[in-house]
Amino acid sequence: MKVRLFGILAEQNGNRHLLLQVSKDTTLAQIARKAGAEDLIDKGLLTALDGAVVSADTMVVSDCEVALMPPVSGG
Repeated sequence: MKVRLFGILAEQNGNRHLLLQVSKDTTLAQIARKAGAEDLIDKGLLTALDGAVVSADTMVVSDCEVALMPPVSGG
C-alpha cells in the first residue's frame, strides 16, 4: 500500500512516500502509527483514502492510496 506523507511526517520519515504491507482489517489510525504519527491522531491529523478525507477509524482496502496530513500552524 502506498502512503503519502506531508509536512513533519515526510521530514521525520525522510521521504514523502512509504510502502507498507497491511492486512485487510487495518485502519488508517494503525497506518498513521506505523508512519510515526501516533501523537498527531488526536491533534488534527487528516487521513485520506483515495483522495477523500475520511475518519482515522476507516478500514483500508487493497490497492488504495492513503495520505497522512498533519495539522499546520503558523501566524
